[in-house]
Amino acid sequence: MNNTLYYTKDTVTKVYRDRICFDHEKRIYDLLNHTGLIPDLLREETQTLVLERIQGMTFGETADTCADFSREVYRICQWYSALLDTVNELSGEWIVLDDLNPGNILMTPERVCGIDFEEYHTGNCTEACAVLCAMLACMRIPEKETYVRQVVVFFVKQYSLSMEDLMEELRIQIQKITERRNAMKLIRNSTAVILAGGQSRRMNSMPKGLLKLGEYTFMDHLLHTLQVFDDVRISANDDTYAEYTYPVIRDHIPGLGPVGALSSILAETDKDYVFVVPCDTPLLQRDTVNRCFLAMDEDTDAVILKTAEKTYPTIGIYRTSALPVIDAQIQAGNYRMMNVLQSLRTRYLLVQNAQELQNVNTLEDYLEIQKQ
Repeated sequence: MNNTLYYTKDTVTKVYRDRICFDHEKRIYDLLNHTGLIPDLLREETQTLVLERIQGMTFGETADTCADFSREVYRICQWYSALLDTVNELSGEWIVLDDLNPGNILMTPERVCGIDFEEYHTGNCTEACAVLCAMLACMRIPEKETYVRQVVVFFVKQYSLSMEDLMEELRIQIQKITERRNAMKLIRNSTAVILAGGQSRRMNSMPKGLLKLGEYTFMDHLLHTLQVFDDVRISANDDTYAEYTYPVIRDHIPGLGPVGALSSILAETDKDYVFVVPCDTPLLQRDTVNRCFLAMDEDTDAVILKTAEKTYPTIGIYRTSALPVIDAQIQAGNYRMMNVLQSLRTRYLLVQNAQELQNVNTLEDYLEIQKQ
C-alpha cells in the first residue's frame, strides 16, 4: 500500500495512509533529524511529513553505474553503522530495519542518506547488522559474494561480533527477504479486505474495529499488517469506518453473514486473489500473511489459517474464480463457510501461535486480548 508523495524543488511531502507507519517513521526522523544521516524533517502535519529533498541516486542505481563499487559499499557501511549507533545512543535500542533495500538508500558524492523507515523493530546488534549484509546478498550484482564478505568483516570488527552468529543471522534474513519477494508476486495481484460488517451483538453492538489495543484501534493494527497490499478495502454495511478513507464493499445481499460478504468481495475485485481477515483479529502478523501466499498454487482455490484447535474460514486467501461455487451455495440456501471450504480445493495452513488468530466476540475476549 503506497504512501502518496508530492515533490517540489526543495521538499518531498509524504502522506501516510497507515497511522502506525507514520508514527514509526516520525520517531526515526525525530531521533535522527539534523544528523546528516537522513533527509531533514522540515515540518509535520496530520499523518504527513515534509522532508528536505536531496538530489542523488539510490544505492541500486549506483550499483549499475559506479566504477568503484567497493568504495560505495564501504560508504554504506559507515552510514549504517552511524545510524545504528545514533539511534542506540538516543533510545537505548538497536533498530532492525525490515524494509531496507537498495531503493531506500540515497547517495550523493558528499553523503549517504536513508529514506523510508516505515518498517522496523527493536532487536540486537547482530540482527541489525545482518539486515545490511542480507540486502547486499540479495542484490543482482556481479561479484556480490565479495561485497557481502566486505560488509560482514566490517561489522564483525566494528562491533566485536561473532562471525558465526552474524552468518547465521544473515542466513535467516536472506530467507525472510526471499519469502517476502516470492509472496509479493501474488500479493501484487490481490485485494486485501477487512471484514467489518458484523452486528457485534455480544459486544453490545460496539464496532469491534474501533476497539483499542494499546494506543491504536484494531483497524489500525490490521491496516498496518496489510500495508504491503496495493489494494486494501473494508467490508461494511454502514459508514462506521469512513474516517479511514478506504473503499468500502457493501453486501450485495444483506443478512447472509460472512458468505454473503465474501461473495460481494469476490464480485467487486479485478484481482485474481482476495485476502480476508475479520476486524476483530488485530494480532495477525505479516509473516503469516506471506506464508499464506507462499502456500497458494494453481491447484488451490483457498488457503485458510487454522490452529491445532480451530479452523478460521474468514482468515486467508480465496481465488476470485471460486465465486461461482460460492454463489451456487448461496442460491441453495447454504450459508455455512465451512461448507464453502469443502466445496473448494482448500489448503489449510497451521499457525503455531494460536494467540495470533485470537478474535474478540465478547467483553471477556477483549479483556483477554489486552494482556497480549
